[in-house]
Amino acid sequence: MRQKLDLLSEAAEELTTILQVCCEAYDVDVNEVKSRSRKRGGVMEARQMYCYVACNKFEHKLGNIAAIINRDHATALHSIRVVQDYLDTKYTDTTSKYNLICDSLLSLDRIKLVDLARKRIERRDRLNERDKRFIRQFSY
Repeated sequence: MRQKLDLLSEAAEELTTILQVCCEAYDVDVNEVKSRSRKRGGVMEARQMYCYVACNKFEHKLGNIAAIINRDHATALHSIRVVQDYLDTKYTDTTSKYNLICDSLLSLDRIKLVDLARKRIERRDRLNERDKRFIRQFSY
């Protein structure tokens, strides 16, 4: 039971880092993104981009992604589809924000995120394959 709690706290730490970088890119407060607000002007877009990056770039589960922003997994799934549609239609603002967020995450927290993945591999958790791909992709 203790190992599962550690895994959740590590996933939460990684997801919180992703959320913070997304909020910085859209110049919004993390608490606004976690609120029930639907207002435009960056809050909704930051929330949607967070879900997309956490799922597609870092392969987190929808339930964990949604829990960080006080939503359910269906909302996270919808957000991922919205951002994917924007990227598919080559909407330049979304594409540039996505690239900025990915670059920021990889340059700022590469060592921290790779260390977390290595710890999970050492403990032989279920996320082994995801973490191995992550380490191969982002290690120096």
